[in-house]
Amino acid sequence: MNIDFFEKLYHEQLITETDLEKIKVFKTNQSVSVHWDLRMLLYLGMVSLTSGLGIIIYKNIDTIGHETILITIAICCIACFFYCIKKSKGYSNKKVESPNIWFDYVLLLGCTLMITFVGYIQYQYNVFGDRWGIATFIPMVLLFTAAYYFDHLGVLSLAIANLAAWVSITATPLQIIKDNDFNDERIIYSGCRIDCVFICNHKKKYKSTFCIYIQKFRDTYFFHRSIGSIIPLS
Repeated sequence: MNIDFFEKLYHEQLITETDLEKIKVFKTNQSVSVHWDLRMLLYLGMVSLTSGLGIIIYKNIDTIGHETILITIAICCIACFFYCIKKSKGYSNKKVESPNIWFDYVLLLGCTLMITFVGYIQYQYNVFGDRWGIATFIPMVLLFTAAYYFDHLGVLSLAIANLAAWVSITATPLQIIKDNDFNDERIIYSGCRIDCVFICNHKKKYKSTFCIYIQKFRDTYFFHRSIGSIIPLS
């Protein structure tokens, strides 16, 4: 608030001396918002926690053991989702406000741990074998469900990233990559199916706050697929 501006108004007799004093008192007693500072600290804390745990596990993997790490990750992940389900206001097609400042970061931590858990068991125990599509499809479904139910854009971005990975693995076989044939019909048809899903989401307005982000991803994917189908690659 610019006090000089109000003093100028006072000298021009546009406001009274009483009004000017009230403005000065309000300026003196005005509270300073630390909302976004706290949110930034929470985000940095979550990133530092996951990074620090990753470094500790990497350096002590032989001592801790894979089973202990997986059980710990699973317990923490379940605890995060349990907290979010308990505090959630439920699903709504309109924007749902977070119940408290911790909610978004606990949910993001839980989703990150879930992805880590699935990736860990696939890398260490090869649970899904060579079917990497399933290894990316399961986290994708869970992430989209969490993003829509809890109304979280950060989780939505993780879900879209998993969708891109799943499409790349399932709709782009290794032979297509080796032949450098990205205008293959399988890629085009898979993209059309994804377009239909996105268009249905937009028409039904399952989550109106997500429409703009879904549309941007659909347009970007459609653009790259169109370029690949039009321009022959040698």
